[in-house]
Amino acid sequence: MSDATELKLWPSVTNAIDWSDDGVIALAADTNVELLFPNLDPLDPIYDQKQWINHPVNISLFTNRERPVKDPAPLEIFSIGEEISSGPVVKLAWSPPGLAKYRRPVLAVLGANLVLSIWASESNPKDATSWTRVLLFNPLLETYFREVVRDDESHVVNNPAEVHHLRERVRAFAWCPSPPSSWNTVGTRMVWPQSIIAVSNDNNEVVIFSVNSPFERFDSPDSWRAQPLARFMVTPDPSAVYSNPGTFDDIMGQQRYISHLEWGPRINRGGSCFEHILAYATNTDVRARPVIFELSDGSSHEVSNVYFGDESIYYKTDLRFSGTMRWCPERLESTLLLLIFTQTDIIGVYTGLDDVAIRTISTHRLDSPWDQISGVVFDVRSPDGPKVHLSYLLTTAKPVKLSFKLSPNGISAASDPSWQYRIQDSQAYFSVNNDLEGHALTKTWGIAASPLGDYLATCHTLHPSDMVEYNLAAYKRSSLAVTRFDGLGGDLKFPQQDLSAEAILFSVKKWFENNSETVSEASTSHTQILQTLTSTFGSVPTPQRGANRTNHYTSSYTTTTPPVSIISTFKHQIYFAKLTLRDRYTILVSLICAPSLPTDLEKSMIGFRLAREALKLPKSFSDSSSSWLSKRMNNAYNLVTDLIYTKGYNQNRTLALTEFGFVEECDVCGKGIPMESLEWGRCANGHKYARCGLSFLTIQGPNDSKYCGVCNKQYFNDRFVQNEEQRDDETDRDALGSPGVGEASEGDMEEGTKQEGNSGIAAREGSRELTLAKVVFTACDVCIYCGGRYTD
Repeated sequence: MSDATELKLWPSVTNAIDWSDDGVIALAADTNVELLFPNLDPLDPIYDQKQWINHPVNISLFTNRERPVKDPAPLEIFSIGEEISSGPVVKLAWSPPGLAKYRRPVLAVLGANLVLSIWASESNPKDATSWTRVLLFNPLLETYFREVVRDDESHVVNNPAEVHHLRERVRAFAWCPSPPSSWNTVGTRMVWPQSIIAVSNDNNEVVIFSVNSPFERFDSPDSWRAQPLARFMVTPDPSAVYSNPGTFDDIMGQQRYISHLEWGPRINRGGSCFEHILAYATNTDVRARPVIFELSDGSSHEVSNVYFGDESIYYKTDLRFSGTMRWCPERLESTLLLLIFTQTDIIGVYTGLDDVAIRTISTHRLDSPWDQISGVVFDVRSPDGPKVHLSYLLTTAKPVKLSFKLSPNGISAASDPSWQYRIQDSQAYFSVNNDLEGHALTKTWGIAASPLGDYLATCHTLHPSDMVEYNLAAYKRSSLAVTRFDGLGGDLKFPQQDLSAEAILFSVKKWFENNSETVSEASTSHTQILQTLTSTFGSVPTPQRGANRTNHYTSSYTTTTPPVSIISTFKHQIYFAKLTLRDRYTILVSLICAPSLPTDLEKSMIGFRLAREALKLPKSFSDSSSSWLSKRMNNAYNLVTDLIYTKGYNQNRTLALTEFGFVEECDVCGKGIPMESLEWGRCANGHKYARCGLSFLTIQGPNDSKYCGVCNKQYFNDRFVQNEEQRDDETDRDALGSPGVGEASEGDMEEGTKQEGNSGIAAREGSRELTLAKVVFTACDVCIYCGGRYTD
């Protein structure tokens, strides 16, 4: 099937779209990035639904603090993009999930002004005003080279000031792919790997950064950080070195920067090491070298050291102005495949897993030479083996080959893809609608694959081909079309990989829309979806202590158990118990297939298992010395357990919280709030509140909640939990006569701010132990009822 959405814009660059892990499409449109969110509401049998919800984010505005005003650069290093460009987007890419707030991905955007920035949503991603620039790499590069490297090595210029100027310009970047986990999960992961990004500058250097956010772990720093891990300089080909370039040809031929960066699939080297092959393009060739990452210790996913292997030259070609390259994400038997797209050919470079040496090279001639390739996508779920799809800027709608089979023996043409026919139909309709008599032209700006790899998105614009086109900005239009990959058949299948609930729901809705024309067919499809989801993701092995140190698993909770082990074990028990998985998938699938079907029983049992597991934590986490919130949560868990486990859950039965010596009072009138439902609470005067899905306490403040972006379940937000924990810390300090907020002892002044931290929910650890609230709200990083990600 195919659906098309009309957008009031024109893309500004090829490879203009990217599809995130949670289903959001980013589209480069001049100085804006258009964000498109899939509509995951249940199907409406009467009214047509809008397929996508979109809004623009302007990325070209900077404050003087972010980008100080500089004098024009001398002619030797003058850059039109840096000096006078408005900063339109030239490249964008989503990071792997887990870095931003509520485990969402962040968006890296490179502008024509040679500025690389990281964008993330601080609250609701569907609100354009929530997106902010959280990191700038240019000042980080300047600081790194000026204070850490401290040399003036350059093959371009000799003046030290000019060398530093070149080093802070960004030319290309690439996110390191996320490693596959030992089992497949939906929604959350037991381990969120560290985010790694490679950045190239204007001085033939590549720097590897680790990116950290305040939302990764309970002991994360209180600000966004990018830490340089290692760097290397590319030695130019002698023919591309000009000591005094005097002509335009000399300047254009001078080797100044790396134009393309691409990470290969992960290769595990045993122990605490893993490796990726990093391919990069110079003026004259494509090169690669292995990048070896060493973890800081056997139980951590933080990289401590980075080493580079020997450089290899893969192929002689120039990709600066047209062309691209991509690693095939799947191994082809015992080889890795790098595809290099020149103006005339596809070059397949096959390398081994043990080194970067070339095993063989395969070449396939393209049907549309000299046209610019505007997008590349891999179809790894095809029953015929991996395929690669490409799009041209001008000739995609013409009868040219766009799909190719990949095998260890070489590259061969495949059958024409259905999405190409959709673009041809769109062009024909445009011609008829505007009386062009066939004189129409389609520009395809990019293609991207869905997170499950079952759908392909294309972005194209339509134009007359026999006349000068003049359009006001208000009349610019482009089409975003989503088409299912060929060869997947009519059955719904899920890939064996970690997936977000939003990505699952997108594909389920698409498939269910085509298989629910009658009531009986809809019921059968509902059952089939649930069975497929359960069979694919319904079993998660319990890690054995010591079998895999990266799991941080412990067989029991004690006060001497490391905090990371307690949180990991609690998370595993809450999210991956077999019955919990079955109930969660039932809730998730029902949101689309049977929204009127009650799922109160499944929600109650998930809540009961949460309460039961929380009561197994050490008593010191919720005793009289713990936070006020933790003590209230402990009492609520006892009550929920009593309601469901001891006496049986009955919707018509109420039990006052006073049975546990605890009263939850209404903030408005002071009356007690009995436990009538796990969903809501109501006092004697009728004031009604929603209950937090984790603590089962009523949410009474106007700004104290967050909610699941999929099922709309409400929870206490991070700020509320953090403030409750800090308030108890301050109360304890006051009772002991210690310095309070705004004060500091002499020892604290010497220590600086080392104890200051912010995870969003456990901000100020100090010397305090873990509390019940910290464990629960840190471990439960996505909705426990459907697996959806939170939003404010």
